[in-house]
Amino acid sequence: MSSPWRYIYNVMVIILCALAVLIALTLQRPSHHAVRRWIPHTAAWIAGGVLSLRGVAGLLVDGTSDLIWWPTFLVGGILFSALAWSARISRSARAKPYVQ
Repeated sequence: MSSPWRYIYNVMVIILCALAVLIALTLQRPSHHAVRRWIPHTAAWIAGGVLSLRGVAGLLVDGTSDLIWWPTFLVGGILFSALAWSARISRSARAKPYVQ
């Protein structure tokens, strides 16, 4: 932590982790509660893709020598993609507004 760049990097990682938590919580709410649901939905797909690519790249480069980071990225990507898939809105749900 002696370098200012290292400190900035760590702060950005913390901010991105907090953003990921907010995206995941937003997508777990019912679809009629979110006004612009496509924004966190798109962010979840992007996060899932980037994390999965990073995990696969780590697997190809490091192989079995690093059994901490590439599996973590790969599992995170799979989980974010599963979250985005489960949060998709069906056409019938989009056509009918929520009425109590």
